[in-house]
Amino acid sequence: MLNKPFSFVALNLFSFTADMFFFEGNYAFYLSIFFSVFIFIYNFRTFGLKESIVLTIIYLLAFDSPSFCFFQYNFRFWYFYLLLIYVISFFQLFSNNYEVFQKCKKKISINTLIIIVFFLWSLLFFLFENEISKLYNFKYWFFYVGLILTLNSFFRNNVNKFKEISFYYVSITFFVLVFGFLKTLKYLSSISFSQISFLNIRPVAFFSETSWYSEFILFGLLFIFLLLKSEYKLHYSFYLIPFFLLGILFSFTRNSILGLVLFLIISVICDFFILKIRHIKSKDLKIILGSFSFILFVSILLFIYFPNIFSFFILKLSAKDPSALGRIEAFKISIHNLLNQNFFGQGFYWNPSYSTVTGSALGSKSFNLFLMIGNIFGIIGLILFLVFICLYIKKLLESLFITKSIYIKYSIVFILVFLQMAMFAPIHQFPFGMLVVSLSYFLYKKGMYNYQIVLD
Repeated sequence: MLNKPFSFVALNLFSFTADMFFFEGNYAFYLSIFFSVFIFIYNFRTFGLKESIVLTIIYLLAFDSPSFCFFQYNFRFWYFYLLLIYVISFFQLFSNNYEVFQKCKKKISINTLIIIVFFLWSLLFFLFENEISKLYNFKYWFFYVGLILTLNSFFRNNVNKFKEISFYYVSITFFVLVFGFLKTLKYLSSISFSQISFLNIRPVAFFSETSWYSEFILFGLLFIFLLLKSEYKLHYSFYLIPFFLLGILFSFTRNSILGLVLFLIISVICDFFILKIRHIKSKDLKIILGSFSFILFVSILLFIYFPNIFSFFILKLSAKDPSALGRIEAFKISIHNLLNQNFFGQGFYWNPSYSTVTGSALGSKSFNLFLMIGNIFGIIGLILFLVFICLYIKKLLESLFITKSIYIKYSIVFILVFLQMAMFAPIHQFPFGMLVVSLSYFLYKKGMYNYQIVLD
C-alpha cells in the first residue's frame, strides 16, 4: 500500500493491537504472513512480480524475533520470498545470459572483485568447517549478502518511485514505533504505580528488545528529515518528528543517541564545507527549535516523575553499566584473539557459549562488525573489508562534491551511522541492518538520478 501509508499503518496497528490485547499476541505470526501476501497482491499491477515480492520482504524485516522464526537456527519467513526471487532471477538470467554477461563485463569494479574474493574465501572455509559453521556460512551469503544485492537491484530499478517507497519505509518504522508504545502501556497497566520506573517505561521493539527498537526508528527519523528537505515538499511529515524523538528518548539506547549526534555532526560538516550552506533556512530552524523544545519539555517531565533519571543517564554515558562493561570485555578478548590467530581467519565457527559473561557475542557472531570480519577472515580479510568501505565512502564523497545532492548527503549519513552502530551493537546481525545498507545505495542512486535529469 505504497500510495496509502496512513491507511497501511492504521490497518496494521488495529490488527496487531487487537491480537495483543485479546489473544496475547498468539496470532501475530499469522498476521504478518497475511499482510505480506496482501502487500504482494496490492502492488503486483504497479510494480510487477519480483518488485512486489521485495516489498513484502521489506515489510517482514520488521518482524525479527524468535516469534517469527523457524527451528533453532532462526530461519525467517521472508527467506522463502527471497528464495522465490532467486528462482525467478535464475530463469531471467538463463533467458538473457548474453546481455547480462555483456553488462557484467562493463561493471566489474574493485569493490566487486573484493566481494568475489570474500566469496571464494568462504567457499574454502565451507570445505573444512563443521555442519553448524557451514550453515552460518551459507546463511550469511545466501540470506544477508543476497538480501543486500536483491534490495540494491530493486532500488536501482525503482528510483523514479522514490517518494512512494520512502513513505512505505517510514510507515513501517512508524508502525513499529507506535506499537512499541502500546505494548509498553499494556505492560504498565498491569502493575501498580509504585512499581513504575524509568527502566520499565522504555519501549520494546515490535517483538524484540529496546536497543533494536531505538535503532530501527532512528533511521525512520533520518528519512523524515530528508523528506522535509526534499523536492517533494512533504511538510506534514514534520508532525511525525515528536513521535520518533519520543521513542528514541524513552528507549534511551546509547547507540541510537550516538547515531543521532553523528548525524548532526555529518550534517554540519557537509552543509558548511561541501554544500556551502552558510545560514540556517527557516524550515531547518523550525525543525531545530521544535525538536529542542520537545526534548526539553519531555526531559523536565521525566525529571519530575523520576528524579533519579539523571544518575541513570550519567551511568550509561560514562560506560560503567553492565552492558558497557560487557562490551569493553568483549573488545579486549576479540582484539587479543585477532592478533593471535592466523592471518587467514577462523572461519564461521561459533557456538552459543562463545560470549562474555554479560552476553556480548564474540567470534563469527561478534557484536562488532569489524571484529566479526577479522575473526572470520583474519587480519588480511579485515584490511580488505576496510578498503571496501573506504572505496564506497570515497565514491559517495566524490559524488556529493559533484552533485551537491541532499540525497547523497543522507546516503553518507546512513552508511556512517550504520557503521558506528555496528561497532557497539549487532545491527549487522539483524536483517534490518542489510536494509539500512541498501537504503544508503538507494539514496545515492536517487541523487545521481536527479543530477542526470538536470544535465539532460
